[in-house]
Formats: sequence, structure tokens, C-alpha cells
Amino acid sequence: MLFPGGLAADPLPARIVVRTAVDWRTMNAARFAAQRDPLKPLKFIAAVAEGGGLQLWERVFSIDFFEFRHHLQTISADNLAAVADATVRHGADTIDWQAPGDDLLYPIDDDDFFHPELVARTHIGPDQNVTMWPAVQRRAEDGRSTIGLMPARVLFTNNGGLRRRFLVDRLKRSDAQRVIADHRSATSAIRKLTGLAAPADDAAWYECSLEHPSVAFTLDRCSVSIKHPAALSTLHRALMSDAPEATLRAELAAEPVTYDDDLAWSQPWVERVEELLRGALR
Repeated sequence: MLFPGGLAADPLPARIVVRTAVDWRTMNAARFAAQRDPLKPLKFIAAVAEGGGLQLWERVFSIDFFEFRHHLQTISADNLAAVADATVRHGADTIDWQAPGDDLLYPIDDDDFFHPELVARTHIGPDQNVTMWPAVQRRAEDGRSTIGLMPARVLFTNNGGLRRRFLVDRLKRSDAQRVIADHRSATSAIRKLTGLAAPADDAAWYECSLEHPSVAFTLDRCSVSIKHPAALSTLHRALMSDAPEATLRAELAAEPVTYDDDLAWSQPWVERVEELLRGALR
């Protein structure tokens, strides 16, 4: 693969980093609420565990919340195992930050998917520190399940890779871990590290593009994230709404996804999620 200036990219070892290592199969409400790891989304965990999220889930769905998350995690793990030329580790705190050489870290949540040819499609140039591609999300809209692009060149849950050495050399260990663990932090940190102008005071993090010579960008659809009713942010939004049960049900779809050719690779994994969702409703 060639980059600006005609330079050929030297492939780096690829490390997929699943942000968390939650044992959903044995999880229960008490242990879920007791989580205190600062690298986890504690705000959402508290809202779901203590703000009525689990009770809301039980009113809408027939399957246990933790069992549902376990099934999603299993589907994602099967997908990640199919990614060629990459190793998989769980948790930003398991990265060997001081290992010799360098590698590309590809963060992902435990319910999302990567293209099986992710590594071959996302090489990085010698003067580049980040590789990105369009963020694609499966979501339900108007009773139909759709797969669509997210706006702007922003790091969402699983549409980027970062040089480990870039993070080690420029950030404290705790800040580097946060970049991997939280995509909102990643976008903000990379803007600062690359010298991009500060966004407007009223700009949301997802409106701040990462267009910069040190950020490689390919148009390949290399990932799909899944917007589903068991996402902690989804449950939190439902709890804050005037109609929590209706808001949660709206995350389901009566009609299946239609796949473009460049997203056909995701069909086996997304269809397993759709089947899981169809069987979950009371």
C-alpha cells in the first residue's frame, strides 16, 4: 500500500485490544454494580445498575441482561478470531507498553466486529501514527435494521488503529490506557498530539475531525459497531426518556439489514445479532 510521497508501508504487528474482559456468563447484578475499574464506563454502569436499568430490561425482554451480553460477546469473539494476522488481548491494562519495537493497536468493544482482512486493508505510513476508516454502525430505525456511516473522520468505537510507540512516547501510561479504553478520550488526545486546532467550545467530541497528514485514512469499510438495547449508553438514554420501555423497544427491528457489497463480510455476524434480538423480546 502506498501513502503520500510514494512511500510503501511497512506492516507492523497487529494487536486487537478488546477494551474490557468482562465475564458476562457469570456476571450478576451485585458484581456488576460493584465494578470500580476507572477504565470502564462507570457512569453508565451506575445508571444501569442503580438507576433502574436492569429492572427496565426485565420488563421489556425475556432473556437475562447478562446472558444477552454474553451471547453478544461470543459472537464478537468468533468474529475477532477470524481476523487474519492479528493477535487479540483483553483490556488496555494488559498491553505490554514497553515491549521492543512497535505495533498497531486496534481497540474494539466486546460486542462489535472487524473485517477479516482488517490488517491487510489498514497499513500505516512510516510518518503516520493513526490509521482510520469510515465508522459503520448497525442500528434500528423506523422498524428496519440499517447499516450506515457515522459522520466525520472521528474515532468511534472500532474504526481506527494507533501506534503503540506513539502513545508511549507522548503520554503517561494511564493516559495511554485511557486512549485505548475510551474512544472519546482517543479523539481528544489525538487532536492535541497532532497539533490540530482546538474545536469550538460548543463542539461535541464526535464533531471534531481528525484530518491530518499523520492520520492515514482508507475508504474501506473495515468494521461494524452494533447499536443494541443492551448497550449501557442505550439503557441510560432510555432511562432518561419520557417513555423508557418504548425507547428501548425502538432499538429492535422488524425487517432485516440490506447489505452493500462492501459490507457483505459483516453479514454472518450481524445476522447472528439480529437472530438474538428477535428471540429476546417478551
